[in-house]
Amino acid sequence: MGSVMRTILLSFEPNWFDKLEKGEKKFEYRKNFPEGVTKAYFYVSNPVKAITGIAIFGEREKLEDWKEKYKDRPLDVKQKIDKLLINNKYAVPMLSFQPTNKIPLAKLRQDIPNFIVPRMYYYIDDSDLMDYLDNNLIHIGELRNNNFSVILDEDIY
Repeated sequence: MGSVMRTILLSFEPNWFDKLEKGEKKFEYRKNFPEGVTKAYFYVSNPVKAITGIAIFGEREKLEDWKEKYKDRPLDVKQKIDKLLINNKYAVPMLSFQPTNKIPLAKLRQDIPNFIVPRMYYYIDDSDLMDYLDNNLIHIGELRNNNFSVILDEDIY
């Protein structure tokens, strides 16, 4: 686990991105996710087809460990964890979220000819894409920081 924050382009479906953007979703659940604190730019899939939003994700946690960590929670919460484990290995806390403008896929392909839509995620540290996003994504609205001092039952889904 290095102390250097890595940067990724993370693929997201519009319905999940909407919940994340509204602050309803504090954790991201994935089969694979980088170790350590990670900065993520979001590529939101069809029909949005654009890069929008930036988040900082904390250290991933194994969902298997959540079974012990949350063993005193109500049955429905424990069942949610079991259900999440079917397709996911990790729960990743989203520490902060910054809304941005949208950069549509057509513009990305025009400005960056070798742009690749992520299937899950890929690293973009020190890339032309990262430079491009730093220069073209505009922060709009407030930076939202999530608090993880108390994890409510409804935070687990």
